Amino acid sequence: MVLFMSRVSCHTYVYITIYQEMREYQDRNRRKKLIYSPAVLVGFFIILIFLLISLWGIFKKSQEALRLRKENMQEKEEILSRKVSLEEEVDRLASDAGKEEAIRKRFSVKKPGEEVLVILPSKDKNDDSSNDSKSNFFVKIWQGVKKFFK
Repeated sequence: MVLFMSRVSCHTYVYITIYQEMREYQDRNRRKKLIYSPAVLVGFFIILIFLLISLWGIFKKSQEALRLRKENMQEKEEILSRKVSLEEEVDRLASDAGKEEAIRKRFSVKKPGEEVLVILPSKDKNDDSSNDSKSNFFVKIWQGVKKFFK
């Protein structure tokens, strides 16, 4: 290193240093202008829109998955309750009394010496007369309207 520099070399060194710093500043300024240019900002905005659309699709799929999971859990509970009831039915049908009851229900059979008794529901005359009087009233009105327009 030279301890004593000439005046010209000292100024040259200062100019070179200033020139280098100015170049660095201009490069940073160019980068900022490039980054904040309208074309780059529009590109970033388009990328942001695509990311948001993808995120919305993922959200909808997750909601659908949660709904399906809930439905499957309910279906599983129904199947388990049906399994329990079927196991109880199998246990009941394993006994002789259960077999006999099932056969009587399905095939309407009887044991020798038994008779079948069929009980029909009773008809209340009060209920029928009120229904008939109401229906007769409307029938008479309708017939009167028909006759009027004939």
